[in-house]
Amino acid sequence: MAWPFAYGFVCGTRAPDGDPVDVVLLSDAPINAGTLVPARILGGVEAEQTIGSDTFRNDRIIAGDARPGQARRETAHALTAEEVRSIERFFVEYNAAQGRRFRVLRRLFADEARALVESSTR
Repeated sequence: MAWPFAYGFVCGTRAPDGDPVDVVLLSDAPINAGTLVPARILGGVEAEQTIGSDTFRNDRIIAGDARPGQARRETAHALTAEEVRSIERFFVEYNAAQGRRFRVLRRLFADEARALVESSTR
């Protein structure tokens, strides 16, 4: 399965699943794996993931590339409904292909997503 978005994590964080907080990075330019990119938090999705019989929260942050020359999106409201659905659908389908269940509980506004990152900072 191809990754339709740049995908990574927020450095210095730990999510409830023990991994760093996951982030989808929207950019107008290709991003090489391992690249540290300044980003602007736009929003996110509160979600739960099930692996076997274990269900746990596994939220995702949606951010915009904040490097000079990139389209400036201020909030997730700058995304079309189809873009947000596409991001959500990708995570559901990607996890299903891995034998896991991923369920979106609700969408997060930018301030809620920032609070999630701040509460996960180590």
